[in-house]
Amino acid sequence: MGQPNLFYVSTSRGLEEMLEQELKALGIENMTPTRGGVEFKAKPIEALRVILYSRLGSRVYQKISSFFIRKDKDIYRMARRVPWDEYFKVEQYFSIKTLVENKIKGHKLTKSPMHLSLVLKDSIADHFREKTYGKRPNVSKDAPDFQVLQYISECPEDKDKYNVTLYQDLTGSPLFHRGYRTKYFEAPMKENLAAALAIEMKVDQAESFIDGMTGSGTVLIEAALIKHKIPASFLKYPQYKRKIKVWDFQRHRFFMDDSSLQREFDREIERLDQDVLRAFSKIKPGQKIQGFDIDPKAVSIAKTHINGTGLGAFIKVDQADITDFKPEGDSGVLFCNPPYGVRLAKGEEEKLKELYYQLGENFKENFEGWSCYVFTSMPELRKRISLKTSSRTQFYNGQLDSRLVGYQIY
Repeated sequence: MGQPNLFYVSTSRGLEEMLEQELKALGIENMTPTRGGVEFKAKPIEALRVILYSRLGSRVYQKISSFFIRKDKDIYRMARRVPWDEYFKVEQYFSIKTLVENKIKGHKLTKSPMHLSLVLKDSIADHFREKTYGKRPNVSKDAPDFQVLQYISECPEDKDKYNVTLYQDLTGSPLFHRGYRTKYFEAPMKENLAAALAIEMKVDQAESFIDGMTGSGTVLIEAALIKHKIPASFLKYPQYKRKIKVWDFQRHRFFMDDSSLQREFDREIERLDQDVLRAFSKIKPGQKIQGFDIDPKAVSIAKTHINGTGLGAFIKVDQADITDFKPEGDSGVLFCNPPYGVRLAKGEEEKLKELYYQLGENFKENFEGWSCYVFTSMPELRKRISLKTSSRTQFYNGQLDSRLVGYQIY
């Protein structure tokens, strides 16, 4: 089990290059970026280390098998060759998710991903029946022990063939579910996108950081974790120490049956524990990380989430209108994520235009020496900010094509 295997880390659209850089910093070398993630060869312990430390990843998968098919029945035949009993036990529950490459969606083979999942399910069940004298594992959609991803893509060399790749999901709950967000606020941003924005703004190098429209506090918290070098899994790994099943790989045979790998991972957990303790010990009260929002409900939710991280004493959150706010200090980073037009009630477009205009005016009036950023999916609105842009970086907030627009205020 110590030999290199093929793994795949998925991420939000547009974050692939940043994820590749993050993996490189974690010691991963043999990588291939793809749309939606990064494929890499590594030893199992290296992939598990990615689960502990990645801020930008969504899920980590390990490749099980890959084969070509011409019709749906070929999935059953080819998947029967996979030694499924070496991956999970007959007493465990499993689930299957089928994804189809966009360019071949609509073909007669791929009209129903659910049907293709059922074909694979039957193949797995029959494998176990043969191996265990009639026994078969049950399917669970809500709490599976073993999740299979079936990805179907085109075969460039032969248009009559399709490539099927089977993966086991090592994470279970997505990595961006850090564990601190317990309350809902309007249009929440995924934590890995928030981390990517904080990295792009170089908050780790900033003297001060302000989130002027903090909402539920996601960007504020991710910025604080990055600035203070607190690992992304800092709320999850203590559960592992209490013998709680945190990640799906803990239920997979490659981990359960390998005592050497378990000991390696336990040592990684101890190192992680020391990293977290060291990071928190270096945080000093008065360091300038602040969040503001005009909505008192948002302020309350952000405080709840921040307190859940243990950072409540180090992050200030108050109610304020960022359009007339004056910061302390001569330099820093200001981030604003204004409401999107798609979220607004009818007739409020003029109010939104005025909001963008007032933001720009306050940047000029009170933020000299600061780097100010606005995150928006509406180019016509950002033109209301009458300042020259210093940077413009594309991101995707869900399906929204967005820009992180920077303004260096002199």
